[in-house]
Amino acid sequence: MFGREKEQNILTQRDGAEKVIFGIVFTIISIQILTILIPLGFMLMNTFKGRMEFNVTNLWTPPKNWLFKNWGESFKYLVVGDSKATEVSFIGMVWNSLWQTCVRATILSLTPMLVGYVYARYDFYGKKAVMAVHLFTMTLPLFGSGGAYMKFIHDVGLFDSPLYFILTSWNGRSPSVFIYSAAFTGLSHAYKEAAELDGASRLRIFFSIEARMVAPIFWTFFINNTLGLWNDYLNVLLYQPSFTNLSTGLYLFGSKFEKSGNMHTPIYWCGLIIGSIPPLVLFGFSSDLIFKNMALGGLKG
Repeated sequence: MFGREKEQNILTQRDGAEKVIFGIVFTIISIQILTILIPLGFMLMNTFKGRMEFNVTNLWTPPKNWLFKNWGESFKYLVVGDSKATEVSFIGMVWNSLWQTCVRATILSLTPMLVGYVYARYDFYGKKAVMAVHLFTMTLPLFGSGGAYMKFIHDVGLFDSPLYFILTSWNGRSPSVFIYSAAFTGLSHAYKEAAELDGASRLRIFFSIEARMVAPIFWTFFINNTLGLWNDYLNVLLYQPSFTNLSTGLYLFGSKFEKSGNMHTPIYWCGLIIGSIPPLVLFGFSSDLIFKNMALGGLKG
């Protein structure tokens, strides 16, 4: 209409063989998505059942009385701790998950950037040897070091301390170091040279110009680290028992009541679904940043 050609569908731009492959891949991915969504759908439906109704009915049987109050009860019911002094509420677990995840994800995303910048912008004696050692240490297996690591954490006073999350997150051995290094190497030197002519220091150039130009990479790693760390329960379980996060708390709660047979499963499942909302929201708002091709520019001719 109005002199404009209708936008072609992606399939109209493919030949016969490509359409067949596209259809096969689409079918496989659709089946995979359904295998995830269908169990979640039954899980969500059963959160509205009472305890007795859940125990005597099948998972695919809709609830007779939809108990929406289960979602509110989950904030009161899901409490962990052996005593009042060590008790952590559901809200407390959510708060611990938020600050632990944000602190660790920020440091884990920033440290490789700093190391990658040094590799890309500075020439120093033994640089190739340092990078070779870096690559070698990334391949070393760490199995069997748990006991020694726990003793070390106790000896240096990091056990059950919030400093554990800060100090142990400074990891410059991540493979993302080399992604940052390649990104900084690919930046035009014209930005740096223009800033140096204006009297900017190396630190100012890094934070005001070059770090901002690789910000999409930083935020991509930050989001990926956040999605992974949100479900990290083992570090808290072993080293930080007083800072129970949501993953650890739900694990402890489920293990305790599942053995006793006194579990209110619908309310427990409400807590599991509530705990999955923050990473889903984060991914929903950041999916464009992760998947979209981003171009950098700004040099004047």
